Amino acid sequence: MKLLLRYTFFLFLFFGVLGIGFGQRKLPYPIILVHGWTGSDETWNKVMEEFQNIGLNVDYDFYRNSGNGGAGVGSRLDYCLNYDYDRNTSNIQNDIVSYYNPLLNGNNDVFVVNFDNCRVLNLANVDINGSNQSAITKQGSAVGMAVQRVLSLTGADKVILMGHSMGGLAIREYLQNSSHWYYSTHRVAKLVTNATPHGGSDSGTPLNTSFAGYDQRSEAVRDMRTTHPETLIYNQYNGVYLFGGWETISYIHRDAASNAAGLNYRNLDVNCNGQEGNYIVGLNQRTLANDIPYSNIIGTYFGTATDNVVSSSSANMNNRYSGILVNDVFTRDVTDSEYSLPSNLTWHSSLAKQKIVNVLALDEPSNFIHAYEIYANATSTKTGTFTKQSNGSTTDRDRYKVFLQSGITKIQVNGADYSYPGIELYNPYQTYVGGRITSNNSNSYTIVNNYTGTHFIDFIGDSGSGWRSYNYTVSNKPASSLYANATSTCNQGSIALSATYQTGYSYNWYKDGIYVTTTNVNYFNASTTANGTSTYTVKTTWEGVTIDGLNSWTIKDYSIPTPTLTASLGGISTTSSLNICNGTGVVLSTNCGASTNPLWQNYATSATLYVNATTTTNYTVQCSNYFCTSSNSPPVRIINEPNIQSVKTGNWQAPDTWSCYCVPINCQNVTVQTGHTVSVPVTDAKAKNVTVRGILNFQNPTPSTKGKVGLGGS
Repeated sequence: MKLLLRYTFFLFLFFGVLGIGFGQRKLPYPIILVHGWTGSDETWNKVMEEFQNIGLNVDYDFYRNSGNGGAGVGSRLDYCLNYDYDRNTSNIQNDIVSYYNPLLNGNNDVFVVNFDNCRVLNLANVDINGSNQSAITKQGSAVGMAVQRVLSLTGADKVILMGHSMGGLAIREYLQNSSHWYYSTHRVAKLVTNATPHGGSDSGTPLNTSFAGYDQRSEAVRDMRTTHPETLIYNQYNGVYLFGGWETISYIHRDAASNAAGLNYRNLDVNCNGQEGNYIVGLNQRTLANDIPYSNIIGTYFGTATDNVVSSSSANMNNRYSGILVNDVFTRDVTDSEYSLPSNLTWHSSLAKQKIVNVLALDEPSNFIHAYEIYANATSTKTGTFTKQSNGSTTDRDRYKVFLQSGITKIQVNGADYSYPGIELYNPYQTYVGGRITSNNSNSYTIVNNYTGTHFIDFIGDSGSGWRSYNYTVSNKPASSLYANATSTCNQGSIALSATYQTGYSYNWYKDGIYVTTTNVNYFNASTTANGTSTYTVKTTWEGVTIDGLNSWTIKDYSIPTPTLTASLGGISTTSSLNICNGTGVVLSTNCGASTNPLWQNYATSATLYVNATTTTNYTVQCSNYFCTSSNSPPVRIINEPNIQSVKTGNWQAPDTWSCYCVPINCQNVTVQTGHTVSVPVTDAKAKNVTVRGILNFQNPTPSTKGKVGLGGS
């Protein structure tokens, strides 16, 4: 269960909860630097300068403290580890205070932990010597707070941790004690330790001398000891924090002389739970994560196997954990300093100041399991370094993992002079897909990747004698999918096909496998032949590379002819009009055909329609199939008018002679209007009654009419 830490926030200015900026980092993961015993953020001033030279986003204050330099306010994570100002007690609940820095910059690539914060805050009554010499357990807890703060600030998934001397143990305390985690995992991508006493150090502290600010009885000195000699019982115990043991005076004190003088360590509370006497599982007895790479920087002093404080054996993690892989072990002769050492620095502390070796130790992983995760189509260019390898090789391979969708991927890298960056791409099965070497300082590679999933990208380049930086971007444009709001057309209509849009794509359209056209827009009006089926596909081209679309789109056409409507009565068929008597039934039929259905105006769907019209009515019909319908047929007029009259002089049998535009039948009352002469072929003329106001001209002397015939209006 996670320890509940006490938070006190000072100088809170509301500049936004996440600080200034977000997401414009140059590195996949931000770096957090952790100083050692009695140090501060100033430990890393020369390394910060070098990070600026690489081109990283670094807030470095060169003029701080009379030109010694140190982290600027935008990258400093300040903590006080002895807030109760009592070095004789060690209670994690009361001792840790985080200074909330609202000016932290989320775009930074580098952040620096400062355990000397009690001095910075200048708190009344606070014992300033107690903070950066506090127990490593408290330091590990503060590292956890720093990891959580940086991740929330930057939006990154992981961090890279780098610790000098005791700072490396503070990081290991965080990694190997899940009670310090704010997440379900440690969220660390790589650990670099520099001159760290993994096996302890009995000579790395000024045990027999007094220096201002150095506390020989501090918790940190206690925790870093290789052994605890006990002369009273003639026994010697390994350092309890590192190798395990009891929090008792018989296990823990400095040496016989100090014990006799009453100068034992200020407290024995190694796990900082507020009480002594517990059994401690040592740091080197705990498991160490095997899912991250490790690098060691090991110093030598004038060719000896020590940096004058920490032995080479103690500084090498491989001597503690044979089951992990320490990828790079850098041995550095501190007599070969990259700058003039200030007089107040020991050879041991100079290892944190040497710029090149620290950059080399941060070399990006070259294997699949530890590859750093990057993102395609990132909004900012990322930075890496080709670094000289610990075996002396100047060829460096940096591997990254990136999620790519099936489609076209473009990888660009621009390196420093003479870096000659090459590119290799591996699919999710870690199989080589393709690559490109170059003799220039820039390289661009565009390829079709056929898998969706985590791919791997390698940049291979020449580091020269130290390091050469490079910038890179990865762009991924997935293959397009076709879509539309329909899969069929009616009467050879068109369908607007759309392809998934990607900036910069051109779209090549194909109908039934035959190229149609190329567009710069992602839509196209597709059609097919009458009663036919056509399949459309699209190919997309970007940066000279063409890829097939992810799917096809099939369109079927339902073409329906305009029907002909026929009215039938007593052997008479007509497609225009039919004059009937009231109560007479008429059969309507159409030619929609076997594959279609008639749709009458009264919504009937039978093949024929029987009507018994009582008024004059126009009838129409459509043919329908699936959801497609034809246009209406030319109407058939069923005429049922009992009274009609002439509208002009004409023939009895001519429809345009009568007001009904029909030939009179035997159920109609017919009137010949004044001024009109109607000629009657008597053998065909029919009427119920005839009223003559004009002239009725019989062409046959023996006319016959059904019913009464009125003459002259009588």
